[in-house]
Amino acid sequence: MSKTQSTLRQLQFVINPAEALELGIFCDYVRVKTSAVEVSIKTREGDDFTLVEGEEALLGDTRNVIISHQSGVAQTIILIFGINAKSGSSKLGGAVSVSGAVALDAATLAALESITVQSMPKVKIDAEIYGSAYANNTVLVANTPIQVFSAAANVNGAIIHLADITSQSPANGKSLIAKATAPASVIDGDVLLLAKTNIISGAQVEGGQLIKSIFVAAGKALYWISASTETVGHRSVLYTLL
Repeated sequence: MSKTQSTLRQLQFVINPAEALELGIFCDYVRVKTSAVEVSIKTREGDDFTLVEGEEALLGDTRNVIISHQSGVAQTIILIFGINAKSGSSKLGGAVSVSGAVALDAATLAALESITVQSMPKVKIDAEIYGSAYANNTVLVANTPIQVFSAAANVNGAIIHLADITSQSPANGKSLIAKATAPASVIDGDVLLLAKTNIISGAQVEGGQLIKSIFVAAGKALYWISASTETVGHRSVLYTLL
């Protein structure tokens, strides 16, 4: 508990004769709410006194309180502990560590149940829901586009979540284009993805991936297009028509 907070805790105990009950609790105030006998209060910081029902006392900042009584029979005792607060000036709350047998009344249990316990941070899963999946391995002919979805189908706009291409051809130039009509080249329209060229074992291989969602305005279609005829090619798109 922060030293700047004002908090009261009410606890009920059944303390047997000759029993000293030690509490692990951070407090600077104690009040005897209910007890038929004198209650002995001691702390490891040197406080040592007795209180009867209705009496209260200030303590030096402590984390341990030892409670006992001199009666010859078991006694039910209700104490109120506080930090920066006296009884009646703050709500019940917090948590304690108790050594020994403790009986809690209904009011105390209700107060403890109302305590908000901070849990481990939740893990946020950043996932998108897509509406359609497109995959195609038809060989692209030079400057002859293949359509993913039509302009007529895109009435309210579309979201392209993911697009991927792997291609092999004599010359470089592969792109994903958004355009109302079929593009005539790899840069004719809104170029969403332009494949990168690599030479692998003497062969020209192109590849690219769109990994950030892009909005395509209503009335535009989506196309794959190549500047040269492919030897082999694989393309995929995850998208949602709004």
